[in-house]
Amino acid sequence: MVPRAATIAVALLLARVVLDRSSPVRLPKGSAVLLLAIGFGAFQALPLGARVAAVFSPASARLRHDLATLQPAPEAALAQRFPADNRGARATLSLYPASTRRDLTLVVLGAGLFLLGGVFFRSPLARIQLC
Repeated sequence: MVPRAATIAVALLLARVVLDRSSPVRLPKGSAVLLLAIGFGAFQALPLGARVAAVFSPASARLRHDLATLQPAPEAALAQRFPADNRGARATLSLYPASTRRDLTLVVLGAGLFLLGGVFFRSPLARIQLC
């Protein structure tokens, strides 16, 4: 579960940025790297076509195929009798998308807290007050 206080703090920062146009908010230099990491995680969780996913991650496609062939005997017999139509199949690059989404949520929360620290503790006085 994502900590509620941190989520509220990030939401308040976003509200401040959107509503208060008088003082520009300068973000830390490291925020670009964090945004790239978030984009990479989101790309892993996107449902892509099976062929596109195989191009970007052949190992993941091979493991997904190996996992799909390890079926119990009754399910294997049904799969042979009624083959599935895989033309419209979609797959993610991640083998466990739920875990990827959870980890991505934690990265987004951590990046938001980093941005909060960069905005609110920019001045020496604010850092002294923090201590």
